[in-house]
Amino acid sequence: MTKALLLLAAAALLGTAVAATFVSRAKRRDLAEEMVARIHALAPGYELRIASPLSARVMNGPQADTQINFNVVEQFCRRNDAAACEDLKQKFATAMAESISTANDDVKVEQLHVIVRSQDYVDGLPAAEEGKEPVSKPVATGVKLVLVRDLPNTIKMVQRDELAALHLTEEEAIALGTRQVLADLPPLPTAAELRKGPILISGEDYAGSYILATDEWRKLARSVDGFLWLAIPSDQRVMIGTATDADDLARARASVASDFEKAARGISPVLYRWTDDRWEPIP
Repeated sequence: MTKALLLLAAAALLGTAVAATFVSRAKRRDLAEEMVARIHALAPGYELRIASPLSARVMNGPQADTQINFNVVEQFCRRNDAAACEDLKQKFATAMAESISTANDDVKVEQLHVIVRSQDYVDGLPAAEEGKEPVSKPVATGVKLVLVRDLPNTIKMVQRDELAALHLTEEEAIALGTRQVLADLPPLPTAAELRKGPILISGEDYAGSYILATDEWRKLARSVDGFLWLAIPSDQRVMIGTATDADDLARARASVASDFEKAARGISPVLYRWTDDRWEPIP
């Protein structure tokens, strides 16, 4: 199953803020009741109660008293068509049910993956007690990586104190997670393919993590005309191309901005240029 909602479950459980325009209180509560019913159908052993018009609280089990927020679902459904909304609702419910029911499971080495998220998203996560913080690291301007557990239908952020049982340092865990996520992704496009025009990679789990393929970008940059550019508007849509001048990128900027706006959780509307062995934002 494609994990189109990577980290939505984590965001919902952690209460990450999501901007929203006005929607009536009654409609928001209807959405919350619908999502509670969907989650309960998939995890019948857990009781959920409405806590506010767009949230519910887990009443029993290892995550008792945890609040689930549905802001992301509400926001996405306002911006997309009914079919996309329905698809996201079910994937969100599936991810939440899995997250609740696996809360006490130990992290396994083979589950370690690395995703990328906006710096604002990572820095905006609620404060955690010592040892419970997520493992993260800057990747490029405005973007950070986050160490996660890869589960069948969702992902869960790895906490710092979970690494001791794996006998890994943070750097070792990030390196392993990076290798494992890149091994799951198809190869990057070739220079010959990029000469035909920009390439959109869509629907791949963890596609945003392509930004971490430093060795491959280094090789590719040596074989293309002009310079390499990359955009990661969301974890499921990545655009790669070449250009000889920043002025060539007007169409790409518009497409990336649109993808970022429609994404359930956007990463960045910025276009990045491969410069001096790293990704730098294009002004």
